[in-house]
Amino acid sequence: MFLLFLAIGPVAIILAYIYTRDKYEKEPLSLCFKTTFWGAVVVIPIIVVESVLAEISSNILWQSFIVAAVTEE
Repeated sequence: MFLLFLAIGPVAIILAYIYTRDKYEKEPLSLCFKTTFWGAVVVIPIIVVESVLAEISSNILWQSFIVAAVTEE
């Protein structure tokens, strides 16, 4: 449970910082939470794709240019 708080802590701090620094047209707080939530959810399929691509080959060029590039972009 402590590791979960360590993982969520920086996200909450950055979200609070961005929300408080926006002076003119603040987005609704619910929209900020929704986008943060869906940004975390999209990581799940990315992990699956990265695992599948990493299992295909252990060649360093494959790992560097295909696995890293596809999952990051």
